[in-house]
Amino acid sequence: MSTCVHSHYSPQAFPDYPKPPAGPSPQQQTDDWVKRLEHLSVKLKQQARDEEHVHRPKRKAHVEMTHDDADGEPETKRKKTSSPPSNTSVPGGAKPERGQPMPKPTGIVDVDKPIIVKAGETFDGGGKYYRPTKAIGDGSQNEHQLPVFILEPGATLKNVQYSGGDGIHLIGDARLDNVVNRDIGEDAITIDGEKNRIHDAKLSGMSLDDIPKGPAKVVITNSSFYNGSDKVVQDNGDADVLMKNVYVNGAGKLFRTNGGQPITTRLTVEDSTFENVKESLFRTDSKTSSASFSNVDDGGMKVVALTPDAAQVSGTRKVSYKPYSG
Repeated sequence: MSTCVHSHYSPQAFPDYPKPPAGPSPQQQTDDWVKRLEHLSVKLKQQARDEEHVHRPKRKAHVEMTHDDADGEPETKRKKTSSPPSNTSVPGGAKPERGQPMPKPTGIVDVDKPIIVKAGETFDGGGKYYRPTKAIGDGSQNEHQLPVFILEPGATLKNVQYSGGDGIHLIGDARLDNVVNRDIGEDAITIDGEKNRIHDAKLSGMSLDDIPKGPAKVVITNSSFYNGSDKVVQDNGDADVLMKNVYVNGAGKLFRTNGGQPITTRLTVEDSTFENVKESLFRTDSKTSSASFSNVDDGGMKVVALTPDAAQVSGTRKVSYKPYSG
């Protein structure tokens, strides 16, 4: 039985389908038109699916939630080596009151070598006092003391009291929450530069190749520092730093970029109280470092920041400059 197919489509209607050769037989013509109609049917179905996809409401992506992040919102599951963002929102809480007493520790742990917090991990000290022995240092201004803690990139240290030695060393990105330095030694916190990273990486056992490039992103919250004669934070490398809900009673400076070095650091200080800080809250010799202050009690200081250019500082008019003398 012969098959007859009628259509109003001309061959030109399907430019993407090859034309049949000249002089086909009637059966070949019929088969060719059947193939053309099947091809058209497939194209029309695909077009309909595409139009349906365009007009279909977008579904919200499913996000697997884990523990609460520092700002009280659930955080997404991420790799251990994820780094804390700079200037992120942090736990709430009023600005510390003046005369804030030093909290009592929940216990005492003697430390005779640096405690290493591995990349991406969290060390929760439970409020204990990690007291350095003479093997760490004498707590003076001696530059060759060991740190009490070394944080690899992406590490978190919280609920810890400590003192003396060379404080806490940060190889890269870090988050510190509720840390208390009872008696600042050489420095309370050091943000490593290139040379420090080599030394601290050797102590921690990590490879220099595993240290992320770029400025360290550091967040310090709900923390207090007492009885210092020099710096709370010594910054030896490029960094983005947020200090929020911080209390200091006794220091020479809150934050100092390495003297005479062209460091690029952005410091943000919020909701914090400072008493008995002798020189300044921020000091830099670099024209590419800056600081901003908001809701800060400076304790009546005459000078809050020492920088080459007053435009590098916002949130205070108490700005001056003191050239680096070596």
